[in-house]
Amino acid sequence: KRKLTSQSDLTELLLWNVNNVMNENFIKDHTKNVMDGMIGRVEMGLFPGKASFGYKNFRPSENDLSIFIFNAPAAEYMKSAFELFATGLYTEVSLWKELEARFPTLPKRPKAKRFQELLRNPFYYGNFTFDGELYRGHPEYHPRLISYELWKRVQDVANGRHRNRVIQRTIPYLGMMRCGGMILAEDGSLTNEQCDCAVTAEEKRKKLADGTIKNYYYYHCSRSGSRKCSQKDKGYMQAVGRKTLSYSEAEIEILFRAVFTPLSFTDATCKWMQEYLLTEHREKTKDHYQQLSALQARHKMLEKYVDQAYEDRLSGAISEEMWRGKNGQWTLEREKVQAEIGSICSHKDEYIEKGVLLIELAQRFEINYKKLTPEKKRVLVEFVSSNHVLKNGSVEFKYEKPFDLLAEGSSKEGWWTLTGSNR
Repeated sequence: KRKLTSQSDLTELLLWNVNNVMNENFIKDHTKNVMDGMIGRVEMGLFPGKASFGYKNFRPSENDLSIFIFNAPAAEYMKSAFELFATGLYTEVSLWKELEARFPTLPKRPKAKRFQELLRNPFYYGNFTFDGELYRGHPEYHPRLISYELWKRVQDVANGRHRNRVIQRTIPYLGMMRCGGMILAEDGSLTNEQCDCAVTAEEKRKKLADGTIKNYYYYHCSRSGSRKCSQKDKGYMQAVGRKTLSYSEAEIEILFRAVFTPLSFTDATCKWMQEYLLTEHREKTKDHYQQLSALQARHKMLEKYVDQAYEDRLSGAISEEMWRGKNGQWTLEREKVQAEIGSICSHKDEYIEKGVLLIELAQRFEINYKKLTPEKKRVLVEFVSSNHVLKNGSVEFKYEKPFDLLAEGSSKEGWWTLTGSNR
């Protein structure tokens, strides 16, 4: 160690400066070596850092490369996390609670707030990000825990594209209706302005005789503040025949039955509808297969481009700059193509599922509607109608096409009369 004091001579000062320069150069050389090592790992398809939760860093010996392997119990935990969240039935918090129940003996478990980061990490399907760019992981040294398709599905749920399923499971009819009440003036008289606020729901719990707790949901206008809605005024609601300001879940389901009342058909008409749906399905299937075939061919070609570019980069046939540019371009396009493939498949399945449900309901409306779960009731209501407005003890709505025509014509002949030559 060298120290400078007020008594140090010129020689000591010179030696001090020389040592500082040597230390600075050592730090620069060490930093360069570290960065070269990190870039080298990235080029090989290995993330230059600590493994994500569910994996662990592994070096067979001192002279071997540090690679990633599964950390068995944690890996199963994360795989379950992706599979459960992809269903759209969980929030980050409820997912964490479910996993706590399934893996109570796992030594180290992430906090609920960490799922926002973990579920978006491409590390789990075999890729990784470094310096803001996406890289493909080495298939042998960085194994996939989940498929890219599952990871993409989780991203859709996290981005809110399928979050309505969470709402349907917890509060079945939340987010479906708007308030049709009128704004009240200061003296309590009605104005010409409609409230149009969302209809919200509050949960109430009741302890039953057997000791179990049952949840009940009551729906009402969400307006708050100085401007009062007529549907939040007891005097007004009593005048229109409502004793309470909220609607129970059972009342809401009864109100929605009005959507299907004009859609009750005879067995003969239902049979014709099934034949019509089958014909439509065959025609749509041809279109689906043509679109899917083109998209799948493009996806396969992009996979080939990405693989070949990666091999060219490792062999030195192309520069790192060219590889990064092309890899990023092709990877992004591949993800878009994969999203389109998933969208076509889901729309096809949804079309068939909802059509079959509607026909089954139409054949024996009174019996079948009561047996359906709230989730299926909601699916049917939203399939047949839209613009639901809760107003003074009833629900106003607009029929989706072609159900507006079906509602006007009680038979297929009536429908043909309304539609003319347009089948």
